[in-house]
Amino acid sequence: MWACPPFPADPPVLSEPGAVCELFLTEIPMPEIPPEADCKAETERAYAAARREIDARLLGIERRLPRALALFGGSCRGCTLPACPRAEGRPCPRPQFARPSLEALGFDVSAAAREIFGAELEWASDSRPPATIRIMSAVLRAPL
Repeated sequence: MWACPPFPADPPVLSEPGAVCELFLTEIPMPEIPPEADCKAETERAYAAARREIDARLLGIERRLPRALALFGGSCRGCTLPACPRAEGRPCPRPQFARPSLEALGFDVSAAAREIFGAELEWASDSRPPATIRIMSAVLRAPL
């Protein structure tokens, strides 16, 4: 399994009648950044810390529910390699942590955040961090 498309097939739980997708929007106020700091790097640092916590919680939910699959918010974070080995045709070194992202399965995350949660996703610029980091994730599961 890979966190980015293309996939050889959809996750099996998607083909189950009555499958449920539970969406989560996590909001983290952006910490104060000194004026001389690199806004994008500081935003990435805060985002990475939040993802570690969120991904761990999602994997915990996945373990507790039968036939469930966590969908992480954004790109794969389970690997310490500088570049994904998929581009070179090599296997994932940590498939136990690889999960597809919502975007990889065709979700329009910005529209879902706005229409379901009434929130806008914000992005860092070179000179300004987002006021709030918003991370959308989900758990797909078979009906209970």
